Amino acid sequence: MKRIFLAIGLITTLGFLSCSSDDDGAKSNCQSCNTSSSIKVEICDNGDDTFTYTAGDLTDTVTQEELDDAELTPKEFIDLACLVGL
Repeated sequence: MKRIFLAIGLITTLGFLSCSSDDDGAKSNCQSCNTSSSIKVEICDNGDDTFTYTAGDLTDTVTQEELDDAELTPKEFIDLACLVGL
């Protein structure tokens, strides 16, 4: 009986350790949504005035200057992309 509890305890501990808080922090600078056709669209801040824009299998880089020229925040950009289905 003790072996069963020990095994369950070890599995639970491994589960918590495999879910590092660093993994969650890496995505905290991202905004995402789904288009009407269920395509995930995401923009992530790279920390150097550039953003990685992903729509399905396509990936591109957007600069802060491009967002400023369009007078959009990253959140507004991604919301607009989902609205028009990009």
